[in-house]
Amino acid sequence: MGWGGGRFDDLYNFVADPGFLLVAWDRVRGNKGSRTAGVDGRTARSVEAGQGVEDFLGGLRSQLKDRSFRPLPVRERMIPKAGGKLRRLGIATVTDRVVQASLKLVLEPIFEGLRS
Repeated sequence: MGWGGGRFDDLYNFVADPGFLLVAWDRVRGNKGSRTAGVDGRTARSVEAGQGVEDFLGGLRSQLKDRSFRPLPVRERMIPKAGGKLRRLGIATVTDRVVQASLKLVLEPIFEGLRS
């Protein structure tokens, strides 16, 4: 069943719920990676200092509700591994990280319940 009119619509509404988005923001903000910008150049700190968290999450919620949200490409960096080799690292935007965290908050308990 697709997103168009079935049981998954309720899950999508949870992802866009202000409470879930705020918890997701807190998790992203508390991660040391929050100081690293994605392709849009924004960090969690720059969101707080500029637009503000409330407006940021409100705008994101609107995009999720009207289904206009589109994730951006990841910023790729090569980082050294032990032994001198390099490893590719993809850095998502702060916005994409918040959506991912909200999705995790919604979906993880469902899948954990299926395993038990």
